[in-house]
Amino acid sequence: LGALDQIDKDKVIQFILSTEHPNGGFAPIPGQQPHVETTYYAIKLLKDLNALDKIDKNKHINWLKSLQNPDGGFGHNPGQTSHIAWTYFAVKTLMEFNVLNQVDINKLIEFILSTEHPNGGFGHLPNQQPHPVYTYDAIFLLKMLDKLDGIDKKKHINWLKSLQRPDGGF
Repeated sequence: LGALDQIDKDKVIQFILSTEHPNGGFAPIPGQQPHVETTYYAIKLLKDLNALDKIDKNKHINWLKSLQNPDGGFGHNPGQTSHIAWTYFAVKTLMEFNVLNQVDINKLIEFILSTEHPNGGFGHLPNQQPHPVYTYDAIFLLKMLDKLDGIDKKKHINWLKSLQRPDGGF
């Protein structure tokens, strides 16, 4: 909206930094455990506010890398079950740091493809019902990884089209 100069950017930065966890990651509010989604937004905001120099990037990169599970997906915290949404936020954050090459890309692709539903769409985990948001997450990730050729696009387009209601909404 072109009004960034109308807020106290230093206070915004200080609040974001107050949610930083000592082991890496950012929490929704100070004193809570970090979460991959809030970490993405914190990093993105700090980058947009030209304040990435106020954090130890390697600490956060290492924390993000620790979220990748043996199945290739990412949990919201270390040791947590993989989920396509948490995988989406982890990958996007690693991309903000330009270090996506530091995780197991082949296993990542395997995990994303494993969430594909046979009738179209993607679920949050393998063998789960597809959902439009998880489908967006999976397709975005596959596009960023240049792996869209590994899916039947027409099947997914048809599935998404089938969700449209008579009033035009989805």
